[in-house]
Amino acid sequence: MSFSIESIIWAIFFLPVISFVLCLFKFKVGESRLAGPITVFSIGVSFILSLYAFAKILSGTPVFSERLTSFSWIVIDSFDVTFGIILDPLTVSMLVVVT
Repeated sequence: MSFSIESIIWAIFFLPVISFVLCLFKFKVGESRLAGPITVFSIGVSFILSLYAFAKILSGTPVFSERLTSFSWIVIDSFDVTFGIILDPLTVSMLVVVT
């Protein structure tokens, strides 16, 4: 099973966010033993995906150093603010360090 690098990068970003929202609205403080494992699992998967992206950089794959634009956030005449991720070797290195 092969995923595009764009979907992997978005998964690195959204997995911890989804686990945060799930734990915020689903579990009460101190009442659930499931909140911790869900959070640790999502951060662990994000870390593994970050290592995969870093390995792609080390292998010299030229797919990186591109701008991944997801959608236009604000559009007023010729003024356009887009939401996306700039993917380069520094970004992928910081993904591993921060995760």
